[in-house]
Amino acid sequence: MSSKTSFKYKDRLRLLLISGMVFSVVLSSTALFGRTAFAIGQSFGQSEVLPPNQLVAKLGDKWWQWGFAINTKQDADPFSNTGQAGCDIGLQKNLNVIFLVGSIPSDPTKIIEHNCSIPVGKSIFFPILNVACNSLDAPPFFGKNEDEQRECSKGFADKAIDLAVTIDGKSLKHPQQYRIDSPKGGFKFTAVENNPFATPVGQGTGVSDGYLVYLTPPSLGKHKISFTGTFDLDNNGKFDPTKDVKFAAIYNISVKVKNFKHDYVESLDQVTTNAESPMSGMKDMMMKDAASKDNPSQLANDDVFGAFPRFPDFPSLKDMSSMEE
Repeated sequence: MSSKTSFKYKDRLRLLLISGMVFSVVLSSTALFGRTAFAIGQSFGQSEVLPPNQLVAKLGDKWWQWGFAINTKQDADPFSNTGQAGCDIGLQKNLNVIFLVGSIPSDPTKIIEHNCSIPVGKSIFFPILNVACNSLDAPPFFGKNEDEQRECSKGFADKAIDLAVTIDGKSLKHPQQYRIDSPKGGFKFTAVENNPFATPVGQGTGVSDGYLVYLTPPSLGKHKISFTGTFDLDNNGKFDPTKDVKFAAIYNISVKVKNFKHDYVESLDQVTTNAESPMSGMKDMMMKDAASKDNPSQLANDDVFGAFPRFPDFPSLKDMSSMEE
């Protein structure tokens, strides 16, 4: 890092891109607990990026609680581990969502690229750009109460420029519409030793603000997700590597079936159907369901699994509330 920059590297790590998703009704205009936002949502194959709503706002706070609780000396660091372990730690089993992260490129022309597999039926959640001011960090991220924390986070989020998201080669339109802040009351968290944000250990409160993407479960197969954004700290409208903070990530993701016996598999033909397996009978059930659509040509593995699961266990506000710190 340049000696001329006004931010220390650990300070830059506090301004984080975040990632993951929630299933809800797509609304064109949604009233939120915090900021009121307007976004139309967008389809990407069988998946959709949903407009910001209460669940997305709560997930944004859950992402921070998750990050503060990671001890990078004991757990995989999702910001530096670009393999399977870096993805696995982002799986939120009780919410049926995986959190992705963005990092500060050491070279603005080279973006950190992740390669991993995730189970079919998982939503994906990440921020294009996000910040959380709180009661534990030193200035410029400190706020002693909710009002100060909200104003602090808003100040950073207002400086966002160059927002971009690409999913399987298709760009997300108007990414600035996906901005949302914490619901009223903010959130509580526990910061552990060696957390990736270098936040002091302790119990804290915070408010987040940023541009959040929630993608409903992608189809079986390979997918590529990239996202980037910049905090224009000198307010000149363009990226200056000596003053501004850029975040970016590329994820090459294989969505696979969890076999419980042979790890992840890529086709229905590989799914075991013996009585010992939790997958027993699933293939027959799904093939029969697909045939009932009177469209035999859709019996290919990827097509059959394309609509699975029809009714996955997406998180609800009740699920979120039960997880409060």
